[in-house]
Amino acid sequence: MEFDCTEEDRYFIASLVWRAIAARLLDREEPHFQYRDEDIRTLERVEAQLRSYLLGTASYPPEIQQHIFFSEPTAEGPYPGINTYLTATNDLQIIGTGERLYCFANLSGILLIAPLRLPAIGLKDWRADTRLTPSHKVRAGNQTIWDRQFGGILAHAAARLQQRKALISERQRKKVREEMATVDMERFAKSPHGRAILRDILNKRTMERDDEK
Repeated sequence: MEFDCTEEDRYFIASLVWRAIAARLLDREEPHFQYRDEDIRTLERVEAQLRSYLLGTASYPPEIQQHIFFSEPTAEGPYPGINTYLTATNDLQIIGTGERLYCFANLSGILLIAPLRLPAIGLKDWRADTRLTPSHKVRAGNQTIWDRQFGGILAHAAARLQQRKALISERQRKKVREEMATVDMERFAKSPHGRAILRDILNKRTMERDDEK
């Protein structure tokens, strides 16, 4: 699969990033707003640059990278629920880890990432082959996120999803079981969501066997 990026694609994704940043900045006086001063300065700068681009008063700021990844339910390792999270979840977040700040959108199998601030050593982790640039083709399959800090963010997001699932009430669980009883399970198992759940179950069993050794 190839994704041929156009200016319209870049504009749309820039609008997602801008909306996420603008919404966060509106909450800066709220008690739950936990971004550092350095994060706020970065968000204000990027918000202003993207606003000018979206309004048509400036060209796209080249220092703001956008990257695209296509999720396949094949991730292995000690990352509970990572395939389910990447394949069947919609999410939009801005998260900072020390010197780094990212905005990312997970669109049920399509992962869009904008590194907003990186240390110099972190620039090498974001390769040109996944960067969204008009007239550039991005090839799906065997894509790798080299930035381990961001990989940890994804693993944490997946773990939080698993924790929320564990808090479902018995009444809700009963409804889910009733709905699943009407599903063609063979067909479901072949779907991206079904394959993601099965892959995560296999990952969990592998982790449990490793813990027993």
